[in-house]
Amino acid sequence: MTMRIIQRWLLPSPLNNSEGALRAHILHYILPFSFLAPPIYTVFTYLQKPANLNAALTFAVSSEIINIGLFLLARKGYIRVVSIFLVGVLWLYTALAAYLNLGQHDVIFALGNATIIILAGILLGGKGSLAIALLSISAGSLLIFTNGNFNFRDWTIASAFFLVIFGLQLLSSKTARRALDRTQASRDQYRSLLESLPATAYISEIENSGALTYVSPQVAGLFGYTQDEFLNDSHL
Repeated sequence: MTMRIIQRWLLPSPLNNSEGALRAHILHYILPFSFLAPPIYTVFTYLQKPANLNAALTFAVSSEIINIGLFLLARKGYIRVVSIFLVGVLWLYTALAAYLNLGQHDVIFALGNATIIILAGILLGGKGSLAIALLSISAGSLLIFTNGNFNFRDWTIASAFFLVIFGLQLLSSKTARRALDRTQASRDQYRSLLESLPATAYISEIENSGALTYVSPQVAGLFGYTQDEFLNDSHL
């Protein structure tokens, strides 16, 4: 019983549409890493800049509380809301980490923002990716004026890097979307073929004791149960 509960919470929440299901699976693997980021950053701050430890601890605790809320919302199926908050929190986390350490010279600023630009494109689309790219460029410009160690040349290079990452992500996103559309079209054709046959067709998993994942509507005329009833009741 306990293992079933754990498995249910660890598995990605099922959704009806392919794009939503893809985002749910991505979040399923990203959220656990978001729980690890605050402790890692806290240890890094303790080793590199102990004077900032209290601020790092406060930020880490706040981040973990937000992560728990995002995880619960994701389990409820609020994928879009979780995606927006997750990208926003990660960007704020990266901006604060860069401010407390080495600004745009820091690996956290360059690679962190590049990663979030890609993540925003996957979870939020091209507009979300562009918004994060522009926010990252703006954050770099603010760091120039708030710290004399930062210069315009380094900010220009970082800004160009962010825009290149956005462009590459946009191209790959369009390619992935076209592939997803082709896959969905193939699935629709296959489903139409199955549902036009003069017999009941079904699809079952090899693992999980051969659990049914699909049964054609003809099952209602054969057994008297609807598709949903037949799929949701393993005793039928």
